[in-house]
Amino acid sequence: MANQLSGIAIILFIAFGSLTFILLFIFAKRQITRFALKSRHRPHYPVGAGSSKSLIKEIERRLDVIDYIRCEPVQLSENIRLQFEDENLVSQISPPHVYRMKVIDDVRELCKFLKAENITRSRHIQEDIMQYFVRLHKNNLFRNLNIQVLYKFLLLYEHARYQPEVFTYDHYCQFSELLQALKDE
Repeated sequence: MANQLSGIAIILFIAFGSLTFILLFIFAKRQITRFALKSRHRPHYPVGAGSSKSLIKEIERRLDVIDYIRCEPVQLSENIRLQFEDENLVSQISPPHVYRMKVIDDVRELCKFLKAENITRSRHIQEDIMQYFVRLHKNNLFRNLNIQVLYKFLLLYEHARYQPEVFTYDHYCQFSELLQALKDE
């Protein structure tokens, strides 16, 4: 009886050992595949394959720099900006996304205007617009301005910048009035 139990124990030990080995193999293969798919070279073809090592390093260096580029480009071309100067043409601008683009340009120009007055009021490109204006309000830049007016201005900016609802001419008019109130301060 003891020999029979030890034989069964050996068979069970070998079975569980092989099962454990198979599970570990599957797990390791899956992890290797996962990390290979997360590789920074997509699609799965080496960048600069067949090129010299120095060219590959230069390509990789330039690709790595992309993460650190921060830029706020001008949204509207000069001829569309001129349409906003004529009151009759502003209400007739057909695609509503142009109003969104104008709002973004106006806020960028306001930031430049504030920076020109005092360099300490400058905004870092990565700094959130809402945090920037709240910081300026706390530093008493907009002393006579009600905080609700500032929040209304920022909400209209957020609506123009991020929300999927249509940004209409009426929204743009409200934004322009609030922008003028900020500039007057």
